[in-house]
Amino acid sequence: MEHNQQEQVRNEVYRPNKSLFYTWLVIGGILCFMVIGVPIVIAALLWYKFSYITLGENGVDLRKGWLNVVHKQVPYDKITTVEIQLGLLDRLFHTGQLRIFTGNDIQGIVFYGIDRPAEIKAKIESRAQERRGMQGVATAAPRHSSADELAKFAELKEKGIITEEEFEAKKKQLLS
Repeated sequence: MEHNQQEQVRNEVYRPNKSLFYTWLVIGGILCFMVIGVPIVIAALLWYKFSYITLGENGVDLRKGWLNVVHKQVPYDKITTVEIQLGLLDRLFHTGQLRIFTGNDIQGIVFYGIDRPAEIKAKIESRAQERRGMQGVATAAPRHSSADELAKFAELKEKGIITEEEFEAKKKQLLS
């Protein structure tokens, strides 16, 4: 019988006070937050402050980082494609990844966590299209040679729209 009582005593399990356990758990969580959480909060604040896109008059100005600073300027007329990528969290927070392609680059210029990327994409594409249209108008103006102009005035003279004197004056002006 004594042997049975000793065995029972050996099988009893004693645990620490649950209140003390929860107290240490809370203290550990707070310390963990202070050690890990504070640097994350500071990094997030610096990322927000020093990462931005500016849509200027002549192009897009991208700035990222506060230690390792990346600064890129892309003229609107060099932009070929603008893409956005939205993940699950991006859709929830209305953010996304904006990727700007110029010429033959494969990766593009990437900007993460941008607010309202679809709106910015539309503005960049609109300005790029407008810029390409302005260049097209400037280069699309046809150049006429003096012979073409002279032929046009000869035709107007034959139709009786201009007189012989007006034709001769224009011919003299074009050939001199």
